[in-house]
Amino acid sequence: MLFAVIGMGAGLLLGRWEAFDFQPSIALGQIVQTCVLLFIFVLANHVYAKAHDSRKKRVEILVDMVGEILKQAQHANSIFRECAQGGAVSQRLRLSLDQALKDYSNAVNELGQVLEHSGQSTAAPGFEELQRNRAEYKDVVTESPYPASLPAKRIRQESMIYSKLKSNLWKFQMDLASRV
Repeated sequence: MLFAVIGMGAGLLLGRWEAFDFQPSIALGQIVQTCVLLFIFVLANHVYAKAHDSRKKRVEILVDMVGEILKQAQHANSIFRECAQGGAVSQRLRLSLDQALKDYSNAVNELGQVLEHSGQSTAAPGFEELQRNRAEYKDVVTESPYPASLPAKRIRQESMIYSKLKSNLWKFQMDLASRV
């Protein structure tokens, strides 16, 4: 709407620029010129708004996907914490941890595919960092002996990597959100 007001003002000024003395009469040509300029500015405003809305929706989808990755990482972390409570790790927990790690890995891969599809670069520093975090996290969680016993050192490593992973996910999510 702002473009329409600016367009109308510009049209009036441009139509009268040559003889900048305002007269009480307006010629039909000036009215037509003003209407055409107004139409062009309204159309430009509409096209810009539509493009902005489309970009905003794409970014919202990507931000939601990063939120899903964070949920998957949190789920894997909670199962790892359950395994770390001591004693032998049950077969049920082992399978749950394997599935949680697969879900987390798949969520990161899906984000990469959607980034490529949307024309965003998967070589972006933030996404490469997410991929490195995923590999580091999986390595520390599945380190041998897996997961028969979890020494305190490994639990600290997992905690540090998980913390870094969360921080990088939030940063990536904020970077995406700022692209709107």
